[in-house]
Amino acid sequence: MRLLLPVLALLVISWAGLQTARGPGQAELITGLEAFLDARLRQDEEAALIWLTKSARHQFTRAGEPITGTANPHWTYFAVLGWKGNEAIVAAHEGYSGVPYASYREERLAWGKVGGEWRIVRARFSPRYTLRASQDGTTLFFATDTGTAAPGQPDGDGKWQERQESISPTVVLRLTDLPAEFTPAGASPEVRFGVGRARFGPLAFAPADPSRFAFSSSGVHGFVGLASRQGFERGLDLYFEGDVVEIRWSPQGQYLLVDVLEPSGQVVTFIYDVVRGTRLPVERIRAYPAPIPPELLSVSRLPAAHRVQTPAPVFPAPAAAF
Repeated sequence: MRLLLPVLALLVISWAGLQTARGPGQAELITGLEAFLDARLRQDEEAALIWLTKSARHQFTRAGEPITGTANPHWTYFAVLGWKGNEAIVAAHEGYSGVPYASYREERLAWGKVGGEWRIVRARFSPRYTLRASQDGTTLFFATDTGTAAPGQPDGDGKWQERQESISPTVVLRLTDLPAEFTPAGASPEVRFGVGRARFGPLAFAPADPSRFAFSSSGVHGFVGLASRQGFERGLDLYFEGDVVEIRWSPQGQYLLVDVLEPSGQVVTFIYDVVRGTRLPVERIRAYPAPIPPELLSVSRLPAAHRVQTPAPVFPAPAAAF
């Protein structure tokens, strides 16, 4: 099938995984940052470590910051928020396929010449923000984690480690806060269906503002919407079949990518303009690596066999909840 890449599709792909902003002018430095983040998204540790000096590697380890991570949780996007001289400020986001968990942390990566080559010579990290659901999946909690234990890593007994020095989590959203009915994207306002309020599904922090996030829920009809630490904001769409397995944001926070696993086993990607509240009519996006004009300096992380379509679809409860 011929790959359809209208201008709109190119713009969408450019933010699907990471986007490198205009830096201090060193093309080599910007290319190096892109290669480092790309390797992390692909879980290619050997390729990622090339860009870190020994001291920077130790700083990642001491901060409990995964370089390439694991299958779950895994890096879902990196957004370059800006530069201060040769220091890149990167929003690093982790998700957990099919499970209501998300984490957000800013990384400050200082670059310098080592043996004539650009390398990350210092790494600093902000506290990590996390979103988790209650055991029954009906309530979402926001927490700020200031310790060093990396989330999602088993200890010697195979049990999950809890991050040290976690500030008491606060309730930010309950299933009962969601509307009882909603109009699917593209439908007439009078067309309304029940909103799934069985349990929460995958989550994703907004890249430049971790006080806001996207969420999904399951039940009579799957639901995707937006919320903040102050509570529910608005809905985006309903789904009638399939499971939401991952949610990602564009680096600018304007677009949202929602991956839905259909009963057939194919992953369908729905893309939304969250500013306008509309679903984009993109027909197909090729799997990683996406063909991008060099000037966009971007990399897309998309599972295989992705396509985008307009019909709407629902997902049952995720396999597990934190």
